[in-house]
Formats: sequence, structure tokens, C-alpha cells
Amino acid sequence: NRLGLDAEVVVNGNNVSITIPINYWGPGASPEVIQKFNEGISAAWSGAFGPYTVKTTVVPGNANQVSIPAGDGRANVTGGNNGSWPAGNPGWVAAHEAGHLMGLRDRYKDNKEGISVPDKGYEGNIMGKWGMPPSAQDIRDIISSPQNRVRQMPRCYPRISH
Repeated sequence: NRLGLDAEVVVNGNNVSITIPINYWGPGASPEVIQKFNEGISAAWSGAFGPYTVKTTVVPGNANQVSIPAGDGRANVTGGNNGSWPAGNPGWVAAHEAGHLMGLRDRYKDNKEGISVPDKGYEGNIMGKWGMPPSAQDIRDIISSPQNRVRQMPRCYPRISH
């Protein structure tokens, strides 16, 4: 978007809508791979997370640039909105990397053997351990991230007639 922000977040009470614009490019950016990544992101980041009901959609756009090399390899995001996600990765990896596009940081450290060890308290979290889901804290962090354009909708209360 023209503000240079990486995701649009609309908050209406506990209902949260997240739109992530991504421009995929590179030799591995086939329609099938793009669909796999978009579906992985949407599936992981949509649903009930604590008090939040979240709907996440990926749309074409230039705010986030993701190169898709052919083959396998480790995915990454640098600078908040530039990624390299090899085509051989599953959709869950795209979902983890999309967390970075929304302002979240890794919650693991690689040990000397190259094994990723989750930070304490993040053993069951998408940003800390392979295959895990997002949490309500992730949604709170996305809502509060200056990296995103967040719009809080006014609360509407039902009119009570006497």
C-alpha cells in the first residue's frame, strides 16, 4: 500500500480481519505454489484464537515482496516485508513467514547443531515451533504492531426500546 505498511488489520470488537498484500515472483512462483502458500497462510491465521475470531486473506499487492526460488531450502523474511520462500516448502512455512510480514518475530533460537529450539513459553506457537498454530497473543501483537495499518471499528450497541 502507499503507506508502506505490510498488512491491513480491521478490528471490530473481537472480530479481526487481516489482509496481507503479497507480490510473488521468481522461478518457483507457479500458480500451484502461490495457491499452496496463500491457502497455508489463510488456514493458519483464520479461526478462533482466545477471544478473537480472525479471518485472514492474502491478496495481490506490492507491500510485501516474496521471491520463490525453485526447489527446497530455508525460507526467510528480511526488512519486515521482503521474503524468500523456496517453492518446495509446505504452506505452514508460508504461514510462519507471514507472521513476520505482520510484525511478529521468531520465537526460537538455532542451537550449535542447527536445531531450532523454541523460546520458553512458545513451544506451542507458530513463531516458535514447526507445525504449531498461532495464539491469541500473536493476534494482540499483530493488532499493536506499527508495521500494520490497523483500523478499530466503533462498537455498536443494540438500541433498547422501552
